[in-house]
Amino acid sequence: MHSQTSPGLIELTTLPNEAEAGIIQSVLTDAGIESWTQKAPGFDYLGLGTLGFSRTTITIREEDADRARAALDANRQDSVDIDWSEVNVGEPEDESASAIAAAPEAERNHKARMSGRFPFGALLFWTAAVGVAILLLGPVLIVLVPIALIDIYRRSRG
Repeated sequence: MHSQTSPGLIELTTLPNEAEAGIIQSVLTDAGIESWTQKAPGFDYLGLGTLGFSRTTITIREEDADRARAALDANRQDSVDIDWSEVNVGEPEDESASAIAAAPEAERNHKARMSGRFPFGALLFWTAAVGVAILLLGPVLIVLVPIALIDIYRRSRG
């Protein structure tokens, strides 16, 4: 995990994408630790780069390794995991919310999922994904259409 990259520098960690690396890098910056990122080679989307979908390695000075690990551990411990079942969010404001709140938990979860009726977000996502895939990689990816339709159907059924 911590291999030598160049004299005086070590790899602290490798993350799945630039966004996650940016979060870790900001924790290090807040702790006064200088760091650098290196993206793995990836597919260049129409000259726009890898659009954040490239594994990213964070490198630090070797002498900062212990402080960096301590800062990341402290950040992990300070993270708040909220148990929403213990949070009082007040009284429901309309009939739909009242019906969902009054139902048993399993039924409540199903009603909450179905309250939007149709998964327009999934439809938008798959329309864009299939369109971009066909545009960039050719019509052979039309195979994504049935996968998208199945996913949208499953989401609409709850």
